[in-house]
Amino acid sequence: MFSTKHPGFIKQFTAAFISGLSIFCGGAAYTWITPLLDRLESPDSILPLTADTGGWVVTLIEVGNLVGPLPTGMLIDKFGRKTVVWITGPAFLVTWATLLIVKSVPVLLIVRFIQGIVMSIQFTALPLYLAEIGTKDLRGALTSIFQAMWYLGIFCEYLAGKFLDYDGLTWFSLVPNCIFMVLFLFCPESPHYLAMKGREEDAAKSLGWLRSSSADDEDVQQELKEMMVSITRESRSQKGSWKDLFGTRVGRKAFWIVQLVGMTTIMSGLWTILVYCNQTFVRANGDADLSNNITVAMGGLLFLVNIVELFIVEQCGRRPLLLVSAFGGTICLALTSGYYIMDEVTEINMVEYAWVLYAAITGVTCFISLGCGALWPVFCGEYFPNSTRGLASGITIFNITALSCVSLKMYQVVEDHIGLYFMYSFFTASSLVGSILIFILVPETKGLSFDEIQKLL
Repeated sequence: MFSTKHPGFIKQFTAAFISGLSIFCGGAAYTWITPLLDRLESPDSILPLTADTGGWVVTLIEVGNLVGPLPTGMLIDKFGRKTVVWITGPAFLVTWATLLIVKSVPVLLIVRFIQGIVMSIQFTALPLYLAEIGTKDLRGALTSIFQAMWYLGIFCEYLAGKFLDYDGLTWFSLVPNCIFMVLFLFCPESPHYLAMKGREEDAAKSLGWLRSSSADDEDVQQELKEMMVSITRESRSQKGSWKDLFGTRVGRKAFWIVQLVGMTTIMSGLWTILVYCNQTFVRANGDADLSNNITVAMGGLLFLVNIVELFIVEQCGRRPLLLVSAFGGTICLALTSGYYIMDEVTEINMVEYAWVLYAAITGVTCFISLGCGALWPVFCGEYFPNSTRGLASGITIFNITALSCVSLKMYQVVEDHIGLYFMYSFFTASSLVGSILIFILVPETKGLSFDEIQKLL
């Protein structure tokens, strides 16, 4: 576990928390539709949606998410990590205001698409910012704040959605963007980015703030010197191109490990479950109030799990958490698919066993998010040099978003035409394959420098 007496601990976690408010807003946007979907698909809805249109409202945020990663990977090296993360605040603000002013299905679909673009910017830029503001021994915990704040946003949206209507939930989602936009102005830019741009004086000031010291402090100057040596070495050998990313065996292995962990997260159905969980519970028990309560409880537990992960990631290490996460999630998925096979394929009435479904789905979300969901952003910051980190992160977000987009849309289609037993059986098989590959391929990188990780790969 990291020490709270570490120099700069408070400053680093303050910057991480404030920047994490951006992905809090992203999590809120992602699941804004979850508590509203059944209401909007009802005949007396202010925006009457068919089941198919509702599926597109859910999916379009992921379609938009496909647009941003690759351009963002280049923009963060041009304009800076902080600037690119900050602009997501005003962008979200505009989308929420639009939903409040104009109530129509086409506008709702367009807004969800735009919100997906904004979310993709956050997913690409924020993990890099978090990884670059921290010291080596706090890097994993700081980057894990990304996932914790994401789930806090989801939990708050679940909870607020239980009590608020369409307008109320939209206002609730709008306010945190304003808070983020103001507070983040006072946080420093990534010292790595400033050093990479040759702004050594600004980099020293940023490091001094983050380490609770002065820019002239001996330790700060030594860290800056090491940073400049590393950046200079990279600039001589790499230009941040596709060739630099895939041109070496180590680079390719690092890339495929990150893709493996990210794809295991998505293909286990984690993000799909988070969006459809309320509807899933309603169809299992027919009780909307009970389903809302279970959804809120699951969201709260999910947030707590990620807080625990934040504190244990540097103590337990990356590999053990990944293995517990992947294999634990696979077991829970197997229970879920077994439940649906009994419910949809046989004549057994499973209503009195619905608690098995609640427990299994909650287990899936908690286990997968504990390791796989939390660590792929950490690996993006650890495995790649400054010159290719943005590109690698952009490609990773694009890949997992494409898979998530297909999963979200196919969930509703498969449920209508085949049955959820098929969907959860697929999730189970995907998670099992991912678990085995993680066991074979992923090394332990806790507390290692970039050069040490490269040698290990």
